Amino acid sequence: MLPSQTLELRFSRPGDVFVELGETEPDPTLQPGELVYAVGNLVQTRRWTWRQSQNGAVDAQTHDVLIPIDGFMGTNDADVMTACNDLASRLRDVFGCEASARLVS
Repeated sequence: MLPSQTLELRFSRPGDVFVELGETEPDPTLQPGELVYAVGNLVQTRRWTWRQSQNGAVDAQTHDVLIPIDGFMGTNDADVMTACNDLASRLRDVFGCEASARLVS
C-alpha cells in the first residue's frame, strides 16, 4: 500500500476485487455488503481479518505494515490499546523494528 492510499473499514461494493493469499485470480465469492478492509477497490482482508489477500501480503520488500486489533469504541478502548501497545513492544523487541500503536475510529 502506498502512503497516499487510504485504508478503509467498510462494506464491500460492486467492483471490489479480492485475491486470496497465495492465489492469482480474484475470488468470485466476494459479494457487496461484506465487511472488509480495502484500499480503493482492492480488498485487503475480508470477514474482518481472517481472510487475507495476496495484495496485502508481507514480503522482503515490505516496509510498512498495519496490524489491526479491532474493538468497540467506548466499550473496550483500554483493552484494545493495551493489546496494541503490547504488540508494538514485542515487535520492537523481537524484530528491532519501529512500531507504534494508534487508536483509529
